[in-house]
Amino acid sequence: MKRIKNLILSFFLIFAPFLLSLPTAYACGGGGLNPPCQVTQSIYTGDAKNNPIIEWIVFGINILSALIGFGSIIMIIIAGIQYSAAGDNAQSIQSAKKKITNVLIGLAAYISFYAITNWLIPGGLL
Repeated sequence: MKRIKNLILSFFLIFAPFLLSLPTAYACGGGGLNPPCQVTQSIYTGDAKNNPIIEWIVFGINILSALIGFGSIIMIIIAGIQYSAAGDNAQSIQSAKKKITNVLIGLAAYISFYAITNWLIPGGLL
């Protein structure tokens, strides 16, 4: 289980900067100092921007982002309280550290999901 966590964390740390920069580089690829962003503009012209499927996907991703952000803050607060109240109990300290690690891995996985989703769709969803 620890190997899987380390694998996910290392994947995020290695590939996230590349995935976050690819949609911008692809959408604004061109020559000169001021590259035109014709790819981004051409994807959402006409009916594609007002497509109800895209609107629902964007709405779902926004709700999911809010829930994950709120839930991770609450879990870190709970784990911090558990850690500070543990005293000399090694099992409680280990449990609190495990909760914090799991929250951070979950956040890394969600950020990777968000980056990959925006990378797969030229111009990004959001």
